[in-house]
Amino acid sequence: MFLKNYNDLNCNFSNNVVTCSHTNKEVIKMFIRTRTIACVALLTGVFFAPVGSANDMELGATTIPASACRPARDSQDALVELKNGAYVFRSGQTGTVNLLCPLPLNGWRVGVPLNQQFIDQGMNMSSYRIFLKDPRPCLDEVGVTARLRYRKSTAGRVNVGTTWKSWIEPNSPFCFFPVGADAHKSVGVPLNHTLRNGRLYHFLVQMKRDSTAYNPVFTGIDFPIEVIIPF
Repeated sequence: MFLKNYNDLNCNFSNNVVTCSHTNKEVIKMFIRTRTIACVALLTGVFFAPVGSANDMELGATTIPASACRPARDSQDALVELKNGAYVFRSGQTGTVNLLCPLPLNGWRVGVPLNQQFIDQGMNMSSYRIFLKDPRPCLDEVGVTARLRYRKSTAGRVNVGTTWKSWIEPNSPFCFFPVGADAHKSVGVPLNHTLRNGRLYHFLVQMKRDSTAYNPVFTGIDFPIEVIIPF
């Protein structure tokens, strides 16, 4: 039996209670269960809408620990050091450091037949996740930024998307000092991009501080796989 709405069940809704006079209780249960799932799916779509197609599995199996990165200039080596696998400023040092973090992937997908590779034409990226600590998220003088870039056989580089920043703009009405802001955390960053062959990818991660009172930390980047849990 196909049911379109509560009228087909002779149901009434009052004071958050549904009463039905239909004789088949299993049909009623199935109808209500279906409508409940639909409502949950609608709410999930509204509040947790995906940013695009999910990260491909090869991305999900890839991590970029901070130890894989290095300062863009030798002179910046004196400003930062690796401590417990994360980049931190050396004692007494301030300034800005640009870290280059390789992403050792392109458009080729492991285990996918060659003909399918040409059909897919690349590897899907929908987001990345950065692990860090920003002790003052309302001060742009302290914090961490990240941006995906790549080079090809030609000279120059290409920037992908926009630069993510760990801080809220200081003049924003939402700017305040959140509880636990000084703790280590991970932040998901939406980025819809198709990785292509013939490109050499890396992230430019910038750390900065203008005072030794604050200690920003960069720990690494990964690419979580979006999991759909069936009802």
